[in-house]
Amino acid sequence: LDPAKYGDYLGYTDYIFLSTDGLSEDEAAAKRQTAGDILAQLEQAEDKDARFAELATEYNEDTNRGATGYFYTPGTLPAAVEEAAAALEPGAVSELVESEEGLYLVLGKSLEEGLAGDPQQTDAVLQNYVVELVNTYQEEMEVERRGTLTDMEMGEFYQKYLDEMDQR
Repeated sequence: LDPAKYGDYLGYTDYIFLSTDGLSEDEAAAKRQTAGDILAQLEQAEDKDARFAELATEYNEDTNRGATGYFYTPGTLPAAVEEAAAALEPGAVSELVESEEGLYLVLGKSLEEGLAGDPQQTDAVLQNYVVELVNTYQEEMEVERRGTLTDMEMGEFYQKYLDEMDQR
């Protein structure tokens, strides 16, 4: 897989999430104000990466990830967040991004640098690529039934399968 295509299978960004799920209008407005204050601090920061990390530690309400840097497969984050992450240059900060669950401030990150810092994630890229290839192959596959399963020779079937995968 060409490294230039890695972004098709894995994303890397950082974000601060403030939940508005289940909040009253007044409480949600207070969260928007907090997000606006965070954004103002980021816009004034000389080192946006360092300041973003500090603010994420203080404000981020997503407990499912670490403090900085986040690898994700396409479709994991809300679409608007993924679009914002993809559009940002490394070190740039998005405007406020709203989803059904809450508010996001997104920091652009370099997937290449993220992979250099966490080489195991390259395996995730390749796994996602292989899964997509298999899914595409299965969607295009035509099934023809000849005989019954009891007539099937598994060794021959498996070898034909391996040969077909090698060709692809």
